Amino acid sequence: MNGFPDKLLNEFELQVGLPENFCVQLIHEHSWSLVIKLHAVFEAALTQLLEAELHRPELVEFVSSMNMGGQFGKLNLARSLNVLEDRHLRFLQTLGTMRNAAIHNIQNVNFQFQIYLETLPSQRRSEVIKAVRGAAFYRNTEGHEAFLDELTSGNMKTAVFTAGITVLAEISKKAKIAQEMARINVAATDEALAQREK
Repeated sequence: MNGFPDKLLNEFELQVGLPENFCVQLIHEHSWSLVIKLHAVFEAALTQLLEAELHRPELVEFVSSMNMGGQFGKLNLARSLNVLEDRHLRFLQTLGTMRNAAIHNIQNVNFQFQIYLETLPSQRRSEVIKAVRGAAFYRNTEGHEAFLDELTSGNMKTAVFTAGITVLAEISKKAKIAQEMARINVAATDEALAQREK
């Protein structure tokens, strides 16, 4: 990876206290570790985005303590605020389901994506694959949108990693924009109040 996504990811890592290049190094993790660490990274990223979108410093602790999923979780709040595309939300929900499968039974320490997929009913397996493939696309050499299946040649671990990094860069970009908009709004409000006092 080069350029724009790397810069966004490095800024995100710095803001949340992760070592530099932590996110891009996740590809070298065992599948079990990749799922758990990537999910944890998304918890931090989504918290950062929601805090920036809400513009309410007094809610930081509350948002940080929210679960990722569920009726009152961060994903539903993100959906309600319309801050993420549906395809990104579907990927994050799918990642959460994978994480739960990996973490809630210690015997799953040898979690492998292919084995996980094989244990799913065919409809659910199709939904998982669709969620991962749909989470990220790129521009091919002809300038057309191409989806993950062309990038990953059926390697689900690579697909999950690539989709994850793509969605993480998108969340980081949106958080950065929301933070800048909040800063501009505060400055404009301060200026308007100063003008009123004159």
